[in-house]
Amino acid sequence: MRRETYPSSGLEGLLKTVEIVGEEALDKDTIKSEGGSLDSLRLAEILGALERIGLTTRYYRLTDQGRRLLRACEEERKIRLFVLLMRDNRILPQYFKRLVDNEHLQNKSLNTNELSKRLSMEDQWSADILNEWCRFLGISLGRSKTDVFLSSEEVKRMRMKGFLLVLQEQYQRLSGPSGLVPVSRLRRELNDSGILSTGDDFDGLLATVVNAECNRSKVTFQPAPAGLVGQGLLGTQGMELVSINGNLDG
Repeated sequence: MRRETYPSSGLEGLLKTVEIVGEEALDKDTIKSEGGSLDSLRLAEILGALERIGLTTRYYRLTDQGRRLLRACEEERKIRLFVLLMRDNRILPQYFKRLVDNEHLQNKSLNTNELSKRLSMEDQWSADILNEWCRFLGISLGRSKTDVFLSSEEVKRMRMKGFLLVLQEQYQRLSGPSGLVPVSRLRRELNDSGILSTGDDFDGLLATVVNAECNRSKVTFQPAPAGLVGQGLLGTQGMELVSINGNLDG
């Protein structure tokens, strides 16, 4: 079976490369001399944490996404990596998203050879890397590189954390002096973000967050003129505009 062409880097290696680059612009040889691998460099670039600059000599620097990873705590780093792996891109096959979305593969003891067959992967090597990513994120409880046990509870928790992260970042990006953002705009941005999966419903997820006791004082809604900003939360009149104050929990 042919080997897939995407990088064989673990997520720890990606984070190490992000830390090596830091606030500088470094060439490939310097990054390698500091302990970064070519695979981790390429994976960081594919996931949007690094970008290449320069024509003759290629330098790498952090993107905004990379700077957020650099400054985040350990738990937030894992959530951000989960979000990046869930998003569509032109290079990485969507094995990660397919695995996370497939409830039939959760809460079962599998090996990576079985996982490779279930996801129609090109080789077991790809499944080993996939499971390594999941183990690092805490959603696979397998005790070795080849043991897979995807926890539905941990997947659900990480999906909600990812949803909240993207929701709050999009809200901050879109909110102006009024602090109000059309629910319809947030709905569109989240649906396009890649963090939601087939069967996920933005309105249902946001309603769950809003109704949680820990969030009730942090989210308020206001009406808007009819037809101006689209449909409100759950289609409810008077809930067309939303204001979020503080960090949401889920």
